[in-house]
Amino acid sequence: MVQSLYSLRRFAVSDGDPSMEYASGLVEYALGIWFAAWAFRKRYEVDYRLDRGMQILRWSVIGVGFAMAQIAGGTAAKWVRLCGAFIALAFLCWPNLAYHVTRLFRPEDSASGPTG
Repeated sequence: MVQSLYSLRRFAVSDGDPSMEYASGLVEYALGIWFAAWAFRKRYEVDYRLDRGMQILRWSVIGVGFAMAQIAGGTAAKWVRLCGAFIALAFLCWPNLAYHVTRLFRPEDSASGPTG
C-alpha cells in the first residue's frame, strides 16, 4: 500500500523531472516537521501574536529559504541548499523566530505576549 502511494505521488508530481521529485519530498518532510512543532506550540500556547510586518518577514524568509533549497548544482550549491532548507524550516516551525528577529530592529515595539 505504501509503495503504491509513493509511486502514485512520483507519477503525479515528477513526470520524470528529478527537481520536482526533490521539491515534493522537501515539502513532505517540512510539513511533517511543521505539524509536530505546531501541535507542541498549540498545546502549550507559546506563540506570540505576529503583526503584519512579522508575518511578511516570516513567509518571505520561508519562501526564499525553500527557493534556495531548490538550487541544483555542484558541491558549493549543496551548502546553499542545506542552509536554505534549515532557515526555512526554522521560520516555518517556530514563528516566534520572526517575532524575535523583528524585535531586533524594532526594540521599542510593544507587541503582545504569548497567546492565551
